[in-house]
Amino acid sequence: MYEVGYSDTKAFRNVFKRITGMSPIDYRIKYNHETVTALITAG
Repeated sequence: MYEVGYSDTKAFRNVFKRITGMSPIDYRIKYNHETVTALITAG
């Protein structure tokens, strides 16, 4: 969050949700799961 210029957590979450359509935690859960699944099936 700080790496992209936001020091206010609420502001970051609001912008993130407006851009992606999901909260940061939902995004992380969804895409981390897909990455793990892809690595398992590829290996």
